[in-house]
Amino acid sequence: ALCVYDRQPDGSLMKRSTVELPHGLDNVEYDLSSGKLTLSATPILYEAIQRLNGDSSVNVSGGMLTVQLLEDDTYRVEEVLMHDGSKLSMMSSAVFFNGFALLGSPVSDGVLLCPVPEETLGYQILTPE
Repeated sequence: ALCVYDRQPDGSLMKRSTVELPHGLDNVEYDLSSGKLTLSATPILYEAIQRLNGDSSVNVSGGMLTVQLLEDDTYRVEEVLMHDGSKLSMMSSAVFFNGFALLGSPVSDGVLLCPVPEETLGYQILTPE
């Protein structure tokens, strides 16, 4: 879930809403050029649990989501790309970089640099709780 907060005059935070997102998520970033949040996504959580429990043979699938606040206070959530984990297992970061998606992982060496597809895999319009 993505929790949205308002900053109060005294600097404290007050929870405004919660947006239930379709996958397990990690490392939320703000992309200045698009005005969207970028997040790494783990669609099959049991793969990540197996990997974290020491089974290095498991390739953890994952990818990149973006979240955009719309004028009517709903959120457009797009699946930018998904990968089976064979080249980079268990993605934990996802940012845009010069027309590419740059993906990182705590359990794989290096990073994965993927061209951003012209069309996303799909999107949902979500209403916060």
